[in-house]
Amino acid sequence: MGLVSPLYSAFLAIYFWMQVAYPKFKEGRGDLQQLEIFFHVFAWAIPLITAFASLGLKLFNNGRLWCWISAEPMTCVSSMEAEDGVGTCERGDNA
Repeated sequence: MGLVSPLYSAFLAIYFWMQVAYPKFKEGRGDLQQLEIFFHVFAWAIPLITAFASLGLKLFNNGRLWCWISAEPMTCVSSMEAEDGVGTCERGDNA
C-alpha cells in the first residue's frame, strides 16, 4: 500500500501540468473529470492488487525492520539461485 502516496503525487503533478500547459482542459468539461476518475482508480487499484496477490502467494515475511515481500527464513536459497532448482525457502520463494 506504500505505492498509493507516490502514485497520487505523480497524478497530481500530471493533473496540474495539464491544466497549465493545455488550456483546453478546463474544470467544467468532462475531459479532466474523466482523467481524475482514472487517476483515483489507478492509484488505488495497483497497490491493492499487489497487496492481495502478495498475501495470497504468502510473500509477506519479516524484512528485518518491517514486514515486506521477502523470503523466509532470511538465509534461505531461492529456487532461482539454487543449482538444482530446488530452493530452501519455506515462504516467499523468489520474492
